[in-house]
Amino acid sequence: MSDAKIPISLITTFYNEEDLLSRCLDSVANQTFKNFEFILIDDGSTDKSLKIAEKFLPKFKHVKLISTENSGHAEARNVGLNNVTGTYVTFLDADDTLVEHMMLEFYNKIQEQNTDLIISDFKSVDDVGANELTTKWNAAFLKIKYTEELAHLMYTEKIQETIWAKLFKTEIAKQISFNKGLWFDDRPFLIEFLFLSKTVDFIHKKLVVNYANRASITRRILEKKRIEDVYYLFNVELDIVERCNQNSFYKKSVFKNTLDFFIITYLIQIIDYDKIGNLKEVQGSFQRVFGKFKKDIKKESITFNFKKTVQIYLLSLPKYIGWSNVNLLFRLFKKKSIQHIKKLKDVD
Repeated sequence: MSDAKIPISLITTFYNEEDLLSRCLDSVANQTFKNFEFILIDDGSTDKSLKIAEKFLPKFKHVKLISTENSGHAEARNVGLNNVTGTYVTFLDADDTLVEHMMLEFYNKIQEQNTDLIISDFKSVDDVGANELTTKWNAAFLKIKYTEELAHLMYTEKIQETIWAKLFKTEIAKQISFNKGLWFDDRPFLIEFLFLSKTVDFIHKKLVVNYANRASITRRILEKKRIEDVYYLFNVELDIVERCNQNSFYKKSVFKNTLDFFIITYLIQIIDYDKIGNLKEVQGSFQRVFGKFKKDIKKESITFNFKKTVQIYLLSLPKYIGWSNVNLLFRLFKKKSIQHIKKLKDVD
């Protein structure tokens, strides 16, 4: 690939990130490979973030800084995609960093072969970078050559569904939009890209450092937005599967994955029970939204194994025997899962 065309574009969106943005931009400025396009989208910040970004502009060979009215990171990412000129595009959250040879590693890989998607391993650490956390890097990746195989793995072994630490062919990525207002907007973008593309390759190196932000979705106190987004994501994902003419395995997998999301959300309700200010409203939202999901299961004639069927039954019980009694049942049967979520949320 000739340097006449910029090989890689990097998109970073930010909103009020004055405390962490310099750390992120430093890591981009210190890349050993310089011939990439850096697109910064200021999503209407009201703090000093924009001024910080402006000070860094001279450090980059190809850079665009675009300011928009605050509309959420999904819309900001769409603005970024619309302005990409590189052959490939990757993303970096404003609170994360790149390893200094990340761009070089990705560039060398696309010189070797013209693949649609490249995925690297990453390092996940706590807020201050003191403790390294477990990631979902899978040894099976190194045997995979086609995105169809990876899509299947996504629903069977739960791969990391973020858009960072991944390099997307731009001509395919531009066919996809991020869903406005959806907290979990990485997942549908990645799924649709897997269905639209053909080939994938992997770099078995940790090239991105992800910091477990205390404001992340997983670590927030449970609120209605998360519950509603589980169902929103379900409909978005089901639409993608149907539009891309995928087989019945994927359709059923979307239902199974959504049930898992509901289970996790219910367990977060148990963990956050004493911290949720509007507990009855949140619990009522869960019952209402899960009721819609149950109707969809019946409408589509989706069948589950015994374990999943029992889980659906248990999630329906609070209406009849009360939340406290069902919470007790989940504490008994989902003890390990609760401990795992507590660890992710960094609570005792």
